[in-house]
Amino acid sequence: MKKRFLYESKIVSALLCAILIICFYDVIFQGKTFKLTTGNPQALSTGPFGQENNRPEYYPVHSTDVPVFEEPIMQFIRNSLRQGILPLWNPHQACGMPFVGMMHSGIFFPLNYVLYLLPNTISWDILIFLRMFFCGFFTYWLMRTLKFKPIPSFSSATALMISAPMIFIHWNVVNVDILLPLLLLVHEKLIRKPDLQHAAFIAIVIALTCFAGNPEHVFLVNTYGLIFFVFRLITTKQFLLREWLKILSLLVAAYLGGALLSSIVLFPFLHFQTIRFFQLI
Repeated sequence: MKKRFLYESKIVSALLCAILIICFYDVIFQGKTFKLTTGNPQALSTGPFGQENNRPEYYPVHSTDVPVFEEPIMQFIRNSLRQGILPLWNPHQACGMPFVGMMHSGIFFPLNYVLYLLPNTISWDILIFLRMFFCGFFTYWLMRTLKFKPIPSFSSATALMISAPMIFIHWNVVNVDILLPLLLLVHEKLIRKPDLQHAAFIAIVIALTCFAGNPEHVFLVNTYGLIFFVFRLITTKQFLLREWLKILSLLVAAYLGGALLSSIVLFPFLHFQTIRFFQLI
């Protein structure tokens, strides 16, 4: 079973990469870029220095906030880390604010380390390609786990991988959204084999959604995960009361574990939002 999984994963990965290469050959081979720094007005009429020949023919409306929000935030993290500073505090906004408390920064999300480590000229393109790839890969294995055949599974993976939100929305909400198929997958695994190992997998994925950023989508994705879990639990088979209690207790433990794993960003965010709420009322 393990050998089959590895073999099938290699084939699917190669095919997904081939589709991305075909669809975005101009980014890979012709020097174009997903990065939207040139999308908003600049000091120079040609845009940022060195990007004179890198202006796309049109700009996706949904992503024009990226040059003034996501890109500066990631550059701040990059610069801070290169100076040996873990940017838990942002001195540049208002009179200063807890940087991890905004949650939106996604400072600890694994894929974002591409932006911290690689040159600016290629890091955003690699990040966006990785987002699309993992979205497709997770979707494929979710469909296979739900007993769909390889071709329908691959079709679903491709459709979601190159869907409009994956391509046109470059905000960090996509970091959270690509984890939805994986979250549904680990919920399904827990129902089929309720043990601590699968509960731990759920906790890790929940923590990743919190690390990914955008709190609204963190809430939505985890809500969808719970809805899927309840639906699958009541439609898969009739469990004995003892089995129900075991599965539900493991799920509660998984969500508590996920909250603890992501506490470095989750707790400051909740504290910060509580303060703002009481200030508003």
